[in-house]
Amino acid sequence: MKRLARYALIPTVILVAGCGSSSKASVTSIPPVSVTVAAAATTTTTTTAAMSAESIVPAATGAIVTTPAAAPPLATNIVNISVTVGKDSSPTREEKVRLSATVQIALLNPTANDEFHLHGYDIEQAQKAGEQGLLSFVADKAGRFELESHVTNAPLLILVVAQ
Repeated sequence: MKRLARYALIPTVILVAGCGSSSKASVTSIPPVSVTVAAAATTTTTTTAAMSAESIVPAATGAIVTTPAAAPPLATNIVNISVTVGKDSSPTREEKVRLSATVQIALLNPTANDEFHLHGYDIEQAQKAGEQGLLSFVADKAGRFELESHVTNAPLLILVVAQ
């Protein structure tokens, strides 16, 4: 292979190599690119594949070999918790999460402006009545932590972080 233009993503690639020492191939993408490919004088190769520019690997024979692009890892260590003051909040409500999990707590007080505080992590969030807020953090401390309203001083839940 003589030259390959590098672009972040090439949705569809059609390569055609014909007779002669080198042939031009057209690449269907946004924006269009041109690729020069070396081919043997007696072979014709047609390859159609969906790939990224990083997945094209030259082979020793001059043919083009494609490898699938790796998918991004899934975020499997995220815990979502929802608390609505007066509806599902309670000083006896416990939410258990693993140590090192990413915790996202959606908070809502439908009737009053409020300020929420997660003890032990010292995270505070002020919110207007009826607006949902989000506390997002990594649970890097083991133990039992109270989430409370600073307006009512009522505990909303206990967050239990353990291995």
